[in-house]
Amino acid sequence: DASPVFVKAFRNAIIYIKEELCTGKERSAWGNVPYTERANAVLNKLNSRRIFVYGTLMSGQRADFHLSGCESKGRYLLRNYGMYQITDHYPGILPYAGASVVGELFLVPESLIPELDSYEGEGSLYHRKLVTVERAGAHTLAQAYIYARPGKVTGALMKEPWDSKGNDRVWYAAYGSNLSAKRFSYYIKGGFCPENQKYHKGCTDKTLWTDTCLGKMPGGMYFAQESRRWSGKGVSFYDPSHPGTTHMRLYKITRAQMHEVQEQEGCSPNWYGNLLTLGIHEDGCPIYTFTSETVQKRNSPSDIYLKLIRRALVEECGLTPEEVDAYLNACLAN
Repeated sequence: DASPVFVKAFRNAIIYIKEELCTGKERSAWGNVPYTERANAVLNKLNSRRIFVYGTLMSGQRADFHLSGCESKGRYLLRNYGMYQITDHYPGILPYAGASVVGELFLVPESLIPELDSYEGEGSLYHRKLVTVERAGAHTLAQAYIYARPGKVTGALMKEPWDSKGNDRVWYAAYGSNLSAKRFSYYIKGGFCPENQKYHKGCTDKTLWTDTCLGKMPGGMYFAQESRRWSGKGVSFYDPSHPGTTHMRLYKITRAQMHEVQEQEGCSPNWYGNLLTLGIHEDGCPIYTFTSETVQKRNSPSDIYLKLIRRALVEECGLTPEEVDAYLNACLAN
């Protein structure tokens, strides 16, 4: 809680700035330096609320005119909430452990809040509540409209944004054999993979990724299942609830390509049918990966599969051989 003394002083400072502006004064304490424009900008922020929207109020959607003139801070992620299709015309979100919602954050003037409350049916259809949203690892408090009638939700959880399109740019986060850019390229453009002697059909759009970067995500990689592509041995899966971190390589591709890669990997619940939103990149694009719906039975990987991952971690991800051995031994023990 904020100190009452501090809050009082802070509010008095706002009153002082407003009085200075009302009298037309534009001189700072250090000389004739105009500060009206900057002071107004500060006041606008102080008199604004951060509102996280995820449906019809987002930019480009049918009700975005309600936020016309408001400053958009871009895409943010709300964790531990799930989104549902309430009707054909709008979604709603409810608390849901482990799920997440991609939306947009706006700075909204206090004077505009009653209009938004009226549009959202605040108090009856939705409740405006304080939540924590994040982007590129940074967290901020905001308010969001939470659906007020959970008993009427019948549809499945929506795992992608309300406004998602096939040509959206997204980051696909690889943690297994696709740490190797050459190996992953077969999922995009198609071709014969020499490591497992298998042919991949590739995506409809065979354009390779526009950018790539490295990252570490909370959670653990483990080896499980019996992959026919890899001699009936185990392959990599990701458990976000596991302690530790997982080395990942991110590829910037289209959302349509991501779905086709997932189909080639295997979309069933016991393989890679679980699409996870890991976060929002600093460029505003969401980060996704695939894993199974539930933790699978462990199974050791083949030597050639493990060798492919080890080589990618050293040659493409910059780890030392000693770091790779320690990391993979931990994954084998998970």
